[in-house]
Amino acid sequence: MGLRLSAVAIALTVVATTSTAASAIEQPLEFAQTCLQPADEIDSIADKLEDAGWNRSFDADAVVTGLTWIGITDYFTTDTGGETLEAIMALKAKTASALLRKKDIPQSKGRFLARGDDILYIMWRQPKATVTEIECHAALSVETMRETFAQLDLATRPAFHQGPAEISAAGRVTISLLNPEKLAPHSPPGAVVKTYHTSRNQ
Repeated sequence: MGLRLSAVAIALTVVATTSTAASAIEQPLEFAQTCLQPADEIDSIADKLEDAGWNRSFDADAVVTGLTWIGITDYFTTDTGGETLEAIMALKAKTASALLRKKDIPQSKGRFLARGDDILYIMWRQPKATVTEIECHAALSVETMRETFAQLDLATRPAFHQGPAEISAAGRVTISLLNPEKLAPHSPPGAVVKTYHTSRNQ
């Protein structure tokens, strides 16, 4: 893992609680290196991720499901407000469907990629001419997280566990582990990973 992934490694070690569990997911997390680099255009990010094994061809239902769980995780790792999982799932599914239909504008663009059952949503924004923001939100499957989960006692872990945000010169990374045992009979992803990068344009 390169310098730009140091925050990813730290974040995963914190949330997994052991470096052994963290090391099991290093390769699936390598997409974050691309998400934490400057890019003049969103398609240059997508191109690099395609070279790394992600695919621009995706199943729309799978993307909606992945985005829904990303939204659910955001909700249950902050102030829940007392809503049930089923209520939030219905709400976030509507939001996810709307995101899939969202059209690009020059200052704000989005791309969806898949890697097996993993889903990645890239957001590229230029809120002003001198600033570019890049966010990547990923839902990584239970299978992708299998080696990490093998190092953990899921019975003692909560349904949602978000580690503290790790900040480096390259940007910010947060990793949340989802516990499939605690979330049954639903079929959640194994982890939600979010990166944020901002850069000054020349």
